[in-house]
Amino acid sequence: MTPSTAPRTAPTGSASRREVDPVFILMVLLWQEATA
Repeated sequence: MTPSTAPRTAPTGSASRREVDPVFILMVLLWQEATA
């Protein structure tokens, strides 16, 4: 599993957690910059 798909395939509740998880947002931003 890649870090980009892991959060998306997480068990139920990942949607509500993603709304209030700044760490997840930072991970995505850093991942986009690394692959840019």
